[in-house]
Amino acid sequence: MMDLKLKKIEFLLPTLHFNSNCFWGAFEQAGGLMNLYAKQKTDLVLTENFIVPASWFQSLNAIFIIIFASVIGSFGFGGKIKERILWNI
Repeated sequence: MMDLKLKKIEFLLPTLHFNSNCFWGAFEQAGGLMNLYAKQKTDLVLTENFIVPASWFQSLNAIFIIIFASVIGSFGFGGKIKERILWNI
């Protein structure tokens, strides 16, 4: 029984890794479009002396991913939750 679960994990992890790489590689291509939209459709004037560069909007997505991935990933580190998630694969 244990060998079957380990074989599932050995198959599933590389598959998830590959799919994740493909998804995020394609997803990051949308950054240029967000930059163009921010430049054309948003009010970039913060104060009289400072105009926000449109390129700053391109980094917002990455910042949100880093912040929320850490928060959501920390949920899996509880003892019973971690064990249950791992063995339900």
